[in-house]
Amino acid sequence: MVLLVSLAGCALLVPGLEKPSIKVTSIGLGKSTTLSQGIEIGLVVTNPNSVALPVKGMNYALSLNGQKVLTGANNQIPTLPAYSDTPITITATADLISVARLLASLSAGTSMLNYELAGKLGLSGWRLPVNIKQTGEVNLAQ
Repeated sequence: MVLLVSLAGCALLVPGLEKPSIKVTSIGLGKSTTLSQGIEIGLVVTNPNSVALPVKGMNYALSLNGQKVLTGANNQIPTLPAYSDTPITITATADLISVARLLASLSAGTSMLNYELAGKLGLSGWRLPVNIKQTGEVNLAQ
């Protein structure tokens, strides 16, 4: 009973927040090792809420045609001011074996590339993490 009352009290501390949205603005090469390549990804994170969102960190993964090719985590994400766009740069590591599989599947003549950027923003305080996901497709024939 005490646990239920405590959880109900904590629920009052979590405001009804809208999910931030993410747009990819740039992609560039970073550091590399024998079997991985670092990728610098520029993002703009839009906070549609009336309160700033203090972010503890973020994890993320990019899949192309079902192959998870980039993964990473970052604990240097700035606070997202209310009603604003915040540019950030994250570093992801490319799995060269997954990239090779992807290239092999693309050589079969596929002209469409499906992508999924998924991750989680960890928020400070009593707020629950925010799951983010952006999907789409790119026509490689254009």
